[in-house]
Amino acid sequence: MEWTFVAVWVVCWSACQCKQQNVERIQSPRHPQPYPPNLQNRWHVWAPAGFKIQLWFTHLDIRASKDCSLDSLTIERDEKFLSKVCGQKNKTELSDKPVVIEGEEVKLVFQTRDFNPDLHQHTGFSASYVKVDVDECSKVQEKASGPVCSQICVNTVGSYYCSCYSGYKLQADHHTCILSCDERILNKHEGRLSSPRFPHQSPSNLSCTYVLSVEDDFKVTLTFTDFHVYSEDGDDGRECHHHWLQVMVPNKQPMVLCGGRSPGVIATNSSMVRLNYRTDVKGLSRGWSLTYKSLGNGCPNPAPGGIRVKQDHGHVCEAPQPLINGGVTLVSGSRNQHRSVIQYHCNQPFYSFPGGKNGKTAHCVTGTNVFTSLLDDGC
Repeated sequence: MEWTFVAVWVVCWSACQCKQQNVERIQSPRHPQPYPPNLQNRWHVWAPAGFKIQLWFTHLDIRASKDCSLDSLTIERDEKFLSKVCGQKNKTELSDKPVVIEGEEVKLVFQTRDFNPDLHQHTGFSASYVKVDVDECSKVQEKASGPVCSQICVNTVGSYYCSCYSGYKLQADHHTCILSCDERILNKHEGRLSSPRFPHQSPSNLSCTYVLSVEDDFKVTLTFTDFHVYSEDGDDGRECHHHWLQVMVPNKQPMVLCGGRSPGVIATNSSMVRLNYRTDVKGLSRGWSLTYKSLGNGCPNPAPGGIRVKQDHGHVCEAPQPLINGGVTLVSGSRNQHRSVIQYHCNQPFYSFPGGKNGKTAHCVTGTNVFTSLLDDGC
């Protein structure tokens, strides 16, 4: 609010400093000498749009008569009669009574009738005028009871413009401000959502959109905790012409909600839901409040009959067979375990395997319970 005040002050200050008021003068013929008879003098003063004419008299001495029917000064605005002046007034009486005239054209008509100049020594009039800026911000709309701007009015030289507070935006009419609630995208799996200013009255001319969007495998459920959206009674029941909440789900007919009854729980069966909330100047709505939650798809049921698992004991071997006149040496792994390797040997130099060999290896392999390559021949 403080920033707005400073901005308006700067605009007005700049206008006053940059554009000086030019004072113009109008006076009756021969002033300050007595004016002649049978006059019909006209002066036209033009004011541009956004300006008004401020006129004040510095001298007034016109022959007085009933209803100023003899000599007079007539003031007209845009061809419409405003006033007729005659008589005498001193400087003190005139200085504090300026005439302010709003309009594009002001016309002054000074007319006198036939008279004896030796008997009438009236000196006529002298007036000054300036064209001053119209403060449109202080006016009200002609066809409405409210101000020119719904929120902030900034007066400029010859014109004005409307502005809005933070969080609001100016409409196409350049006068009305509405709450700015452009499309919001919410991608959390659960949360709360409510209309602007809830639980207080919703502003007029709202146009809000909320999009709930989660992964495809999740489905959104809406649970309304409070609901009051203005509606009217029609021939077919409740009608949502001025205020409504629209719930849109892809590939489904939109739901249009209004009235004072809560919709309760809405299972959308969709991963994306669009909510459109609208209000206008007719009717009052307290608005709505809801919670939303997204649940994922469950796991499929197991196949009928269950799943079979084969048990395997082939990872353990029996102890190596004993060798007469010889022995067993572990080459790798752990004794009697899967993939372990042993070697048979004869007691040298007196014993050996047939063929002169002095060693044979054996492996513990999965799927069997004995070492392979067992000895068929002794030492």
